[in-house]
Amino acid sequence: MKKKIKFKRLWISVIGWILVGGFINNLFVHPFTNIEIVEWNGLITSLGILLGISGTRDYFLKKSLDKVPENVSGKGWQRWWIPCIGWVLAGGYFINCVLAPYIHLNVNDWSQLITALTVMLGISGARDVGLRWLPKGETPVVEPEKKEEGEA
Repeated sequence: MKKKIKFKRLWISVIGWILVGGFINNLFVHPFTNIEIVEWNGLITSLGILLGISGTRDYFLKKSLDKVPENVSGKGWQRWWIPCIGWVLAGGYFINCVLAPYIHLNVNDWSQLITALTVMLGISGARDVGLRWLPKGETPVVEPEKKEEGEA
């Protein structure tokens, strides 16, 4: 049985994958070449917004809480950009800590690397902890606003 991909929200995953490209450029390509880096503040802020809002949405919609902390919300490749960014950050640390002492290359900016790691771990960790503390079977759904009499 094929799963339908909801086109109206596909852009969120596409932005996530574009951010993966930005991190790959900054942490894997730039150290070995003179290629220009993607502006770090925009890249990390966008990552924080995507993780923060999607994590909050998951919390209130109770997306696959029985399987947390694994990234299995039934969206397949659409959520794989999150661990991909984590692996790219791991590669950035590898370049700085293992390769840079032995070969001449442009070292990744430590402050940006640490900031990106903090955003990833902070938001993902807060999401996982928040989802874990919910009792099994309880859904934290936001109640729709009740309309007062006479309102259309």
